[in-house]
Amino acid sequence: MIENYEYPLAREYQEEPGEPPGEEMCYRLLNEIKGEFLLMQDEGEKFYYLCKNDCDLVDVCRKYNWCIIHESRFSKELMIGIGLAEPDTFDTCVCRVKDHDMQQMWKDILNFVFFKSFSVPSYFLYDSRFKGRVELDGTACYYIHDYYPSHCGRVRTERERARHSVYAFKDGEKPSLWAKIFSLCLEQLPAFQEIRKNAVLIPIPASTRERNVQRYARFCRMLSNILKIEDGFRAVWIAQSREQMKGTVGTDKLEHVEFNAKYIRGKDVVLCDDVTTTGQSLVQMKRKMMELGAKSVMGVFMARTVET
Repeated sequence: MIENYEYPLAREYQEEPGEPPGEEMCYRLLNEIKGEFLLMQDEGEKFYYLCKNDCDLVDVCRKYNWCIIHESRFSKELMIGIGLAEPDTFDTCVCRVKDHDMQQMWKDILNFVFFKSFSVPSYFLYDSRFKGRVELDGTACYYIHDYYPSHCGRVRTERERARHSVYAFKDGEKPSLWAKIFSLCLEQLPAFQEIRKNAVLIPIPASTRERNVQRYARFCRMLSNILKIEDGFRAVWIAQSREQMKGTVGTDKLEHVEFNAKYIRGKDVVLCDDVTTTGQSLVQMKRKMMELGAKSVMGVFMARTVET
């Protein structure tokens, strides 16, 4: 049995490479993961793995708040999968396998499956950086995808995947995936780092109490936990369900919505929502937050609507 990790080639030829940023994590993984596995990370946030059925790699990934995007059975004895972690979490490859021949074979399998075939799960988009920034009522707002509504008709594959991501987020599906993606986006945002120690995450309320809980309760808890900021899901309470008002202008979007000021007063508020279209929901929420004593407000969205 061999245990091994490798440096990226670019580091191997540095005159004074120093300690690789992922070396400590490699030692941890080799110490904590039981059983045979091979784990590779690309130049971004995605990682790929093969492991034996009795290996606890997935449990260890969850311990570090890494998100498993997809896992399936590769053979009778092996599981194969793809996930998201912070950039440069570990070096290009870390493994515990029978021998060097097995290590090379497993690497070849991952390279073929995820880089040379069409079997990579592609129903959603896994972008981990904000695509753009808009300013609404003096508030900086950041979004991950461009969203083309269904009435725009057929769109190219990437835009269709963005639609699927938005629909899944709206329906409260895969909250751990979206929490991980939002966390990766926010971690790279200087404006968030400036307010992080005093930040609270508050959702822009959905139209009904049921939808609000379904969409945001687990998502806010998971994202707040990853970022180590306050979960402000309970800052907003929908006392009475309202009509769907997404995209409308000139209506009171906060009618029948109650607020708990203890989550807001003196805090730097990060408002989150699925899609921004006219920006009216954000504007009204921002003004309410400031009225209740917020120190500052910023907005983050899964997507921004693009009309064609």
